[in-house]
Amino acid sequence: MNDITLFFGALVANVDFYGPQLKVERAEHHIHALEAIARDYLRRNAQRMRPKRNRLVSRKEPATFPRHTSTTLGDAIHNLRVALDHAYHIVAEKNGATFNPYRRFPFGGDKESLKGSLNGYQKQGTTPSNKVIRAILDEIQPYPSGALNLYGLHQLDITDKHLVLIPTSAFLGGGITIELLDASGLPSGRKVTIDGHLGMPEPGKGQEFFNFGPHGAVCRGDLREALKICFGDGQPFEGKEVVSTVRKLHASVLRALSILQDAAN
Repeated sequence: MNDITLFFGALVANVDFYGPQLKVERAEHHIHALEAIARDYLRRNAQRMRPKRNRLVSRKEPATFPRHTSTTLGDAIHNLRVALDHAYHIVAEKNGATFNPYRRFPFGGDKESLKGSLNGYQKQGTTPSNKVIRAILDEIQPYPSGALNLYGLHQLDITDKHLVLIPTSAFLGGGITIELLDASGLPSGRKVTIDGHLGMPEPGKGQEFFNFGPHGAVCRGDLREALKICFGDGQPFEGKEVVSTVRKLHASVLRALSILQDAAN
């Protein structure tokens, strides 16, 4: 599906990114689901740290991530990544390249190696125009430290194909003070300051928030502001907040699609 524009008396087909846009819209649906999961998770865990009005603290079931949190995250990442593949295929065909089931949006370890790979594909006649290739190399920059950080998206998608993307909870910024309660549910005077990583959940079981002592504790500070859901150890974007990172990747993919479309028209 292409729009038709009259250009100096000739009919020119404009690139139509209907398919890639559908993928981005589907990713947006999953991102909304992640945001709802995060809000509920943080709310329930913040509530666990507050004593009841009668000052008695009962043992509560751990507040965990829903079972399909990881698959929701993986679906968001994959749809964003596939949107780039769809778009690259479209701009390559506009340049006269024949269909190739193995053609993917290109990524490289650095700019020069990516340029070399694209030069090789050009000789095979499977790439977009030179203008599109320059836009990929200079503006989209799909390599480590690239302006749009899309190489990280690529790495996340690869990770999700082989491992479950298990989020972890962590405190970011300033420390949060926890005051332990005694057997009567009153502050015991013992305080603990929490700052930094809280650890990984068990696969398939989610993440339990901390539980100090047999009688509970009181939080001095707003846990909803301090507690963040982050990418786990050893994963791309390790320690970065999940929802805000995926939101940024969503914006980066939209920007990349715009660059590709402008360069191809």
